[in-house]
Amino acid sequence: MGTLYATFPVLVLNEVPDGDTDHDYVDSGWCTCELAVAMLGQTLHQFSSEQLRAQMRGSHIELSMSNMDSDAAAEFEARARVEINAKYFLHESDRDVALGIVRGFRAKRVLVDAILRKDLDTTRNQLLHLSDKGLLSTLDEPVDENLNTLLHLAVRVKFASAVRELLSRGAKVSLRNLRGDTPTQWCLFPRCSNAAALCRSARHELGEFSWELLMSFNSFLSTIFVPFSYRCHTSSYQLRTEMSFV
Repeated sequence: MGTLYATFPVLVLNEVPDGDTDHDYVDSGWCTCELAVAMLGQTLHQFSSEQLRAQMRGSHIELSMSNMDSDAAAEFEARARVEINAKYFLHESDRDVALGIVRGFRAKRVLVDAILRKDLDTTRNQLLHLSDKGLLSTLDEPVDENLNTLLHLAVRVKFASAVRELLSRGAKVSLRNLRGDTPTQWCLFPRCSNAAALCRSARHELGEFSWELLMSFNSFLSTIFVPFSYRCHTSSYQLRTEMSFV
């Protein structure tokens, strides 16, 4: 569920049933965890900006909106820990689980921002942290509403050094975003940067790469010849129709 909160626009529904005086949104540890994850994903501002301002301090919101380096991320996590530790969980063991979820999404957010600003040192440090914690599966999770992975972002901004680091940690080059593109594609056309070339060279089977080029070329041809074929068919149909009335 955390991936949904961090990926797509979130609408906070903080109402409780009429007459329920024992439960409240702001008192729930899990709701606070979900709110923190959505803040890290920056998914609250479209539908839930008012609820965000009501639930969180302005300085905490500013941290979530900043280009998050390691120091800002540590401060954000510390504040989220204070909030979660003060909230109610039905099972006390869930508290540590919720804190771990926030920690994982904090690491992903730092990686995203580091790649976008081409900060190689932070990228390496965060990848090492994920490796030590056994969380390298994070590399293949979507990071935005277009379902791009970290590798998609690194290739898009032409950050070849980050691509090399991600590949060395096992990031998958064959995952597709919402548009159907692998990291080396844009609208199914091959990207031509050095970063994209690194992804292609990571593929051990030449047939997979050739198939990608073939599919891209076929997509290009279909945009040209399908309309042409349709026009020819229509003209032929019109000609036959006219001749039948002669």
